[in-house]
Amino acid sequence: MKLRIMRGLRRDDGISLVELSVTMVVLGIIALIVSTFMVSIFRSEQAVQGISASSNDSQVVTLAIADDMRNARSFITTPTSVTASVSTSQAQMGWECVRWEIDPASGKLVRERWPDGAQSGARMAAAPASGVLAQGVGAFGTEDFFTGGSSSTASGSTTGTLEYRFTIATSDEHSIDVAGQVTNRLSSAGTSCWEGA
Repeated sequence: MKLRIMRGLRRDDGISLVELSVTMVVLGIIALIVSTFMVSIFRSEQAVQGISASSNDSQVVTLAIADDMRNARSFITTPTSVTASVSTSQAQMGWECVRWEIDPASGKLVRERWPDGAQSGARMAAAPASGVLAQGVGAFGTEDFFTGGSSSTASGSTTGTLEYRFTIATSDEHSIDVAGQVTNRLSSAGTSCWEGA
């Protein structure tokens, strides 16, 4: 009887090499599936974050351009920039010059401000409110970044509707198209914003 109990124990000594190998292969396949799924989720999350950040940048830029241009008395455009004489506040009704410029080489959209009346040499000293608003900015097809204006003033500036078109790149090689138009509400002559612009 003692011999039969010992034989029974020997069968349950542990697992065989074949059982161990099969278990390792099955666990390896499960681990591969789970890791592939996790990598996919991580990449998707990064893509969504990049698109969301670029979308937020484009909304900030669009709102800021619209705000400046609605309060502009006149503006002048080049293919890569728009310069406007903008009302600073309704209470004081002062004026400042604002330039939006896209550098196609670096892909930066820069907003620069200086007091209306400052000459181009003094403009750099009086422009603490300059900064890059967006990076990864590119052309919208072959069109100019800024166009518009319906009537010219004596200084060559225009009033009317500004149209802007560009793209902002996301972190995953996609881009968000930014396009719009805005009409200025104010109209008045007498600005030095274009000197050295």
